[in-house]
Amino acid sequence: MWISQKITGQGSDSGHQMGKVTGSAGNVVLLQGDTEYKTLRLASPYGITSLPPEGAVAVVLTAGGDGRQDVCIGTRVETVSIEPGEILLKSAGGASVYLRNNGDVVINGRTV
Repeated sequence: MWISQKITGQGSDSGHQMGKVTGSAGNVVLLQGDTEYKTLRLASPYGITSLPPEGAVAVVLTAGGDGRQDVCIGTRVETVSIEPGEILLKSAGGASVYLRNNGDVVINGRTV
């Protein structure tokens, strides 16, 4: 919840910005927003690893502390037609795994 509160904050104290992904190298993202990021680290839930494709709109969060720590916390979600509580994993190449509320698992359009 603190992330959503931080992101929806007003003004420069909100600690976030958005920008377009311009590339990736290893485990870092190149991003152009108000600031150009050349070594932006990624954050995601444990066990999920992905690199956002070029052109994706990403959210950068700045953490305080002794030094400035900028991290990409994700990309803006495309318009999809899923129900609340469902999960859709999708690759840029079109592969997908859809976990539906009714218990169905749909892989690349086929219900398993």
